[in-house]
Amino acid sequence: MACMSAGYFQRAFKQIVGLSPIAYQQRLRIEAAQTLLRYDSLRCKEIAARVGYDDVCHFSKIFKKTTGVSPVVYRNRHYGFPLPRKQIANCPRFRS
Repeated sequence: MACMSAGYFQRAFKQIVGLSPIAYQQRLRIEAAQTLLRYDSLRCKEIAARVGYDDVCHFSKIFKKTTGVSPVVYRNRHYGFPLPRKQIANCPRFRS
């Protein structure tokens, strides 16, 4: 569609963004999950599905690898904290 090979796209994307396309997508998903864990009382399984993970165990593993804590620990530490307006705007729950 963009008239470039997958390898070229990946190299160009990484050069511009600083992350591979997969790592960038993963970062966006984890940031969305953090927002949901902080503000919403959805179960981890529901949050995993909402941010694009079919397997809650895989989601938990990636979340812990990225943040250093499990989703449950993250929620216990941060639940109910006020969210910056930028995060509210990006949260799937608040999209129009």
